[in-house]
Amino acid sequence: MLVAAKDSRLPDRCVKCNQPRAIYVNAHVDWEDPESDGAQIARVAGMLPGWRLIGLFLSFSGTRVAIGLCRSHAIQRLTCIALCWAFVCAALLLLLARDLGDDRLLAAIGVLLAAPVPYILSVMVRVDHMTGDRVWLTGVSPDYVGELPALGA
Repeated sequence: MLVAAKDSRLPDRCVKCNQPRAIYVNAHVDWEDPESDGAQIARVAGMLPGWRLIGLFLSFSGTRVAIGLCRSHAIQRLTCIALCWAFVCAALLLLLARDLGDDRLLAAIGVLLAAPVPYILSVMVRVDHMTGDRVWLTGVSPDYVGELPALGA
């Protein structure tokens, strides 16, 4: 696990494999604080879908962290994002297809349900939790973490 300051730029190494970085990605990382007022509203109003969404929206906190990626992990991330957009475009084309008749809506829904999968795979780091000025990131290479100074050093 890596502890970083919010809105920080991580060192010049790939966070996944500790190779020299090829690019920086300004990752927007979100975290739902289970103790926030929004999360409490979401739990209390769980039976009312609209209120639950409002509560979840209020309980999220986020920050940006610039993470380094090597060439292969950058390509992997971009490929996953491109696949996600390809699924969305395929769903739109299926909706416009006249040859499928009544099945085009069902086909488009199926493709749209698959669209988030590559996006989820494109996420390079995940948030374990946040405090006022720090973010705890998981999914970081142990070699990468091992080369960093200890917290408070």
